[in-house]
Amino acid sequence: MNLIFLGPPGAGKGTQSKRLAARYGIPQLSTGDILRKAVADGTALGKQAKALMDAGKLVPDEIVNGIVSVQLIGPSDPTLAFRGKGMMSCGRIDRPAGRTSSL
Repeated sequence: MNLIFLGPPGAGKGTQSKRLAARYGIPQLSTGDILRKAVADGTALGKQAKALMDAGKLVPDEIVNGIVSVQLIGPSDPTLAFRGKGMMSCGRIDRPAGRTSSL
C-alpha cells in the first residue's frame, strides 16, 4: 500500500499518517522531517539546504529530492526503511510541481 497525503499546513497530514503507520506497520516519511534531520546531521545536502533556509529562500527540488532519495535508498533510521510493505509520504500542496511529480 502506498499513500501520499497532500494538503496545506495544519491539515492533519502528519497526524493521520502517524496513526495509519502505527495501525498497519508501514513506514511514514515526511519531507519536512527528513530535511530537518539532514540539516541537523550536517550532510552535504543538508548544509546546502540550511544555507538557503537561513537566507529565507525555498530549498529547490533538486536538493529536497536528493535528501529524500538518500533516505529511501539507504536510511540510517530503520523505522523509515522501505520494507516492501508500502509507505506513506506527507507533503504540502503549495510546493513546486517538480517536487510533487517526483513522488
